[in-house]
Amino acid sequence: MDQKIPSLVEPARHIDWLPDESLYSLAARHHRISGTLRPERPALQLFGHSRGGYPPDLPGGLDHFVAATDGRLVDANGIATERTVFPALTLFRSQALVREVLAAMRSPRIGAIKSQLGLPASRLGGFCPLRACPDCMAEDQLRFGTPYWHRAHQVPGAFFCLAHERRLLESALSVSKVHRFDWSLPSSNDVVRRVGVNETPYRAETSYLLRLSRMALDAIKDGAVKIASAPGLAQALWRGMNEAGWIRRNGRIDRAKATGQWLSILQILHASNGGLEGEIHEKTAYSQLHALLCSPARGHALRPLALAALLFPSWKDFAQASHA
Repeated sequence: MDQKIPSLVEPARHIDWLPDESLYSLAARHHRISGTLRPERPALQLFGHSRGGYPPDLPGGLDHFVAATDGRLVDANGIATERTVFPALTLFRSQALVREVLAAMRSPRIGAIKSQLGLPASRLGGFCPLRACPDCMAEDQLRFGTPYWHRAHQVPGAFFCLAHERRLLESALSVSKVHRFDWSLPSSNDVVRRVGVNETPYRAETSYLLRLSRMALDAIKDGAVKIASAPGLAQALWRGMNEAGWIRRNGRIDRAKATGQWLSILQILHASNGGLEGEIHEKTAYSQLHALLCSPARGHALRPLALAALLFPSWKDFAQASHA
């Protein structure tokens, strides 16, 4: 039985990022290269806690990780921004809350920061399952000797690999209560299509999810047009709904036109994301539209983004509408 966790083993001092690799993926590769069996060992070595580096979407222990790797792999802020989905989950939030989330990620454990972001209560999932593209897995195996988790594939709303226009597959291990704290890399035995998702989806569904995937990734790119403010976000959504014919002359939402289309999107997300619980009804869809117009920045960032992908052709058009 181990009495003491040793200092960082040699392989991690020379391990480096693969293109678009997530932080979780690099830690999983370190775990495999170092040959340790217990997942607690790399967690302690890299993140300073036996559950360090978890969850993969908003991991804690970034300051320890930077020290453990001698600062070779970018600073803590850079890792959060470029190697996790932190920018996507804080997309529409205030700068004060963004700083609070980042501070939590730099500390040993993130605490209740997901609840402060409203993720568990959003019914869109408080956890982002690991996803992979089968074509990328095959290419990565040939090029680098191993498949790995791409950061772009983990972004909420990115349901397609844009390089191959392939539907992303989900890791069963990442949502397993038994294996949730393991360090895994993509494998054909693990990544599977989510139950309830069409194997040959309708053309309209595929078109929508591709557009949503592009918008989700464009939103967090360097130099991307930013949403002006929370009121600007509501303004952009209102403008999109009005141009789509969802708003009546009296300024109220046309329930017949708006709810049916938004309900169909919620049902797609229900099947695709796996975070929604229970059935989604027309009444729920209608109330959500009202909530999005009143407080669009509250809760999961995927909800206003999903509506934007229905109303706008691109992230740039959506963001610019918030400035007009």
